[in-house]
Amino acid sequence: MNKQKVGFSLALKITILSLILTLVGMLLVSYEIYVYADEVLQKNALDGLSKQVEREAFEFKRTIKRVKEDVTYLLESPAIAGIARSLNKDLFDEQENMNYEGWQERTQKMFKTVLNQRNVYKEIRLIGVENNHLEIARVYKEYKQVKIASKKNYKKKVIKVFIKKD
Repeated sequence: MNKQKVGFSLALKITILSLILTLVGMLLVSYEIYVYADEVLQKNALDGLSKQVEREAFEFKRTIKRVKEDVTYLLESPAIAGIARSLNKDLFDEQENMNYEGWQERTQKMFKTVLNQRNVYKEIRLIGVENNHLEIARVYKEYKQVKIASKKNYKKKVIKVFIKKD
C-alpha cells in the first residue's frame, strides 16, 4: 500500500497562520482596551466624586456663613436688646417703654420669620443665663409648619457648656 502524504497547500498554511496571528493580536488589543477603559472609568468616577465633594463643601461653607450671619442678626436685634434691658429692670424696658412680654413676643415673631425663610433650622431658642437657663423664647418647625412654643412648654437647658458669662 502506498501511503500518500496528505499535506496542506502553502496558501492554506499562510491563511491559517494569518488568522491565528490576527486573533492573537485582537485578543491582546482587546485586553489593553479593557484595562485602559477600566482605568478611564475609575478616573472619571473619582473626578465626578471629587467635583461633587467640592460642591458639597462649598454649599456647606455657604450654609455655615449664613448661620453665622443669622446668629449675628438675631443677637444684634432690638428685640434681644429689649429683653436684656427688661430683665435688668423689673421686667420693663424704660428706654423703649415696653415690658418683657412685649419684647418676648417680638422676639418670637422675629424667630418665626427666620424659620420661615431658612430650611436649615428646626428650631430657634433664646435661653436665659438666669432662672436656671430656662428658655425665654422658642419657635420650632413641626411638619413644615412654624409654631411658637407656649410658656408652659418651655424647656430648661440641660447642658450649660455653651453659655458664657462675661
